[in-house]
Amino acid sequence: MKKISILLLFVSACILGFAQIPNAGFEMWTSDTQADGWNSSFSFNRTIEIGYFPIPIEIEYSAAEQTTDAHSGSYAMKLVPYPTNIMMLGDITIPGICQLGGFDLSSLENGDLSDLAEFDFDFTNLMYGGAPCHETPLKVKAWLKYFSDEDTCTILVLATRRNNNILEIVARGELKIGETVTNYTQFEVPVETLIEGAVPDSINIVFAGASSRNCSEITELFVDDVTLETAAGIYDLNNFLFSVSPNPATDKVTLKSISTEAYDACLYDMNGRLMWQGTHLHDRTDIDVSVYAKGTYVVTITQNGKVRSEKVMIQ
Repeated sequence: MKKISILLLFVSACILGFAQIPNAGFEMWTSDTQADGWNSSFSFNRTIEIGYFPIPIEIEYSAAEQTTDAHSGSYAMKLVPYPTNIMMLGDITIPGICQLGGFDLSSLENGDLSDLAEFDFDFTNLMYGGAPCHETPLKVKAWLKYFSDEDTCTILVLATRRNNNILEIVARGELKIGETVTNYTQFEVPVETLIEGAVPDSINIVFAGASSRNCSEITELFVDDVTLETAAGIYDLNNFLFSVSPNPATDKVTLKSISTEAYDACLYDMNGRLMWQGTHLHDRTDIDVSVYAKGTYVVTITQNGKVRSEKVMIQ
């Protein structure tokens, strides 16, 4: 891994992927297999009986890998399948999955696993929860590469709320990609409102490398720069709203805060060097970037004690 400055570590720790989704640029990793803010692993242990013989089933599922093959910045996430062999039940390959929510293993804990190869590993039944969100999304975008000889990858968006302790799906979106995508391409997932006027309290964004319960072992899904759009424009899941446009930029970058509160802003290069700084700013601010070299930069905005950052490309 490349060495980066303490300042850049601080800046990266604040990145919310275009100010909407925790670690949407996949720059922050707890380990080589754990991206901050995303869940892509679980442990499962159960013993079943086949012909009065106890068969232990142990799954240490891990799907995400840190990769430097990124759309922008230093890193992206690569999802790979999880192959396993269970005594007397044979081989099975679980699709690579990551999400903002958690894994609900109740279907595995309570389901009939006597023929694991035929068990329905519908990944939508394994999802729950998500990141806090208080506005219904219109669409989710992500930059993807996809390699598979027979599978179909899926992006699933679920905005939910608890209503009298009953989980309700306020809005839902789904996109399937069945062809190989060799270069990073931005895909868009339109989200349909299912309950008019309802306000969600969480959102889950799920990436799955395959839709089948037993997928190909060579399937790979690369994910980077995930963005979320609402009727208000760019939305931060932590209620901190501002926009940075255009992106990519050539001559200038415009910052616009939805709040009327004053804010401070800085522009850093990817080595953590301060390139521009503004204090006590209001509403709209233009940054002249025509004098800077082409590449990836980080804009940070501080407002009311909160710090949020966004990667911006200068071309």
